[in-house]
This record gives sequence, C-alpha cells and structure tokens, in this order.
Amino acid sequence: MGHTVNFRTDKEYYKDKRRIKLPPDQWKIFENTQEPIIDEETWKLAQRCRKTIRRTDNKAAANPLTGLMICADCGKRMYNHCEPGGQPYYYKQFGKYYTRSARDYYSCASNKKPASKLKPPCSLHFIRTAAVREIILDTIKNVSGYVRKNEAEFTRQVREASQIRQEAEAKATRKQLNKNEKRHAELDTIISKLYEDNATGKISDQRFETLMAGYEKEQSELAAQTAELKNQVTAFDNDSVRADKFIELTKRYTDFTELTSAMIHEFVEKILVHEPDRSSGRRVQRVDIYLNFIGKFDLPTSFQEAVPEPAPEDMTEEEKAALRRKRHAEAKRRWREKKNRLAAQEQQESLQKAI
Repeated sequence: MGHTVNFRTDKEYYKDKRRIKLPPDQWKIFENTQEPIIDEETWKLAQRCRKTIRRTDNKAAANPLTGLMICADCGKRMYNHCEPGGQPYYYKQFGKYYTRSARDYYSCASNKKPASKLKPPCSLHFIRTAAVREIILDTIKNVSGYVRKNEAEFTRQVREASQIRQEAEAKATRKQLNKNEKRHAELDTIISKLYEDNATGKISDQRFETLMAGYEKEQSELAAQTAELKNQVTAFDNDSVRADKFIELTKRYTDFTELTSAMIHEFVEKILVHEPDRSSGRRVQRVDIYLNFIGKFDLPTSFQEAVPEPAPEDMTEEEKAALRRKRHAEAKRRWREKKNRLAAQEQQESLQKAI
C-alpha cells in the first residue's frame, strides 16, 4: 500500500542476535512513503481471505464460500462437506448394491457432536453448495443490472438507508458521551473533596492513596472512551463513498454467466442461511446475501421481472397459498420503502427548519 513499517522486532540486549517479534500495536507505521503496488481495498480483501482456512476437497480445490456461510440462528460458521461419489454400498432392504452419488453441501457448525455436548445444538441448516452459488450469481447479476440502469437512484437509496441507521447509532453514542462527561465532572468533585478530607485528617494517607488510585484509573478509562466516542460522532456522514465503490466494482465485470472465486471475494461480504420452513408442505429456505460496501440490498418491486401468474381455476391450494405469501411479501416491501422514504423526507425537513 506504499507504507513503511518499522520496529516489528526488538532485542533484549543490543549484543543479542536473537530478535523478538513485537505486537502490532507497538509498530510504527509511516504512510505514503512510496508508490503503492495495490490499493487499500484490495489489500484488505486479501487479508480477509487469508484469515479463513480453506481445506481442499478430494479434487484438490478449496471452496471459496468457506468463511462466508453463517448460520442465521446461532451465528456460527457453516462447514463444507464434500463427499465423492462412485462408492458402492449395500442396501439391506432390497438386498442390492448401489452407487453413492457425489454430495457437496454446508451445515451448521453447532450441529456437530462436540458442540452439542457443551450447549443445545442448532438445527442442521442443510443447503447445497450449488444452490448457494446459483443464488449468489442471481443476486450479483440483478443488483449490478439495477445499478447500471439506475445509478443515481441506487446512490440515493444507499444514502437514505445509511442515514437512518447512522442517526440511530449517533443518538446512542451522544447519549453515552454525555453520560461519560457527567461522570468525569463528578469524579473531579470527589477528588477535590478527598484532598480536603486528607488535609484535615478525616481519612488516613493509606486510605487516601487507595481511593485516589481507583478514581484516577476510572477517569483515565473514561477519557479514553470519550475520545473514541467523539471520533465516532464526527465520523457519522453519508455513505456516498461506499455507493461509489460498489458502482466502480460493478463496472469491472461485464460477464455474469459464471460465478468465479474473484467475484465471490469482491462482491460477497457474508451469507446468512436460515432454517428451512416446511409448513407449506414444501421445503422453503431463506438465504440473505450481504454484499460488500452496501450490505443487504433489496431491489425495488418495479425493477423485478414480472412472472405471469396462472389462472385461479388452474391453481392448487398449495399454489394459491404460495401466491398469497408472494403478494404479502411484495406489499410489505413496498410499505417498507414508503416508510423509509417518508422518514428521510421528515428528517430533511427538520434539518432545513433547524438551519
């Protein structure tokens, strides 16, 4: 990235030839000392990929989805299981030999036996790798197509969603900041009274030193936390930079016919897999794809392709129930978009009145 890092190692004695590795917080980093080879985002992406250990399967290939698949219920990572096919097995019921088919799927880590001994295990959350790859490719293709056709509208939606989220975070941060400053002022008053009590002989010197050490430690912790909170408050702004980075990312790719490992690492932040629902008689499973820079992005209803619905007299009860659920989800999505739009308008009007 063009930075210089010094003091990574040290010696106990200047004549000692053995060097000791220092923790990263003791390094001295001098930024922009030379021409960078790669940009900062590429470097961070590479470091994130290196943290995840990916074991190879029977074909000596590592699954790029490992580390991204997360159980939506327990928050644990999901394990990849790749079982080769072609192995014969004996079926006692029919008295015949059959050939096992190849399997490639993910399951929740809490469902394993060692984890189940420590706490109640999570459900299996079984999902095929091929199905996940298909969902990822469709999500990237649809969102990228929407961004290219509606670049200005996409930037506006990202800003509004981020503004609502950041306002809530900023409110909680300011509340904690005021609480810390109030406590810091109270400690100043307590310390001044403590000095007076020690000077007049109301408390002993040993007691005075013990209380002072505790109050000074609390004040130093409050000062560090307050400085961090102030930095967070000043950093709350719109996320136009994140939207621009995602737009730039979509312009790099023109072919979305095949999902590659590079596309997965550059587009996908994480994948939340929910427990399947079988209440309708069919296995329906929800999968949330969180993209880099923008998170989970819901496409507007108007942009989604319209699928012709069959005639009511030709539909079964199961198909009618599925159609009702689909219409309910679309109405709920439209209501959520309208609510966010009205909230953004009210916030903008309040800011104009304040100015």
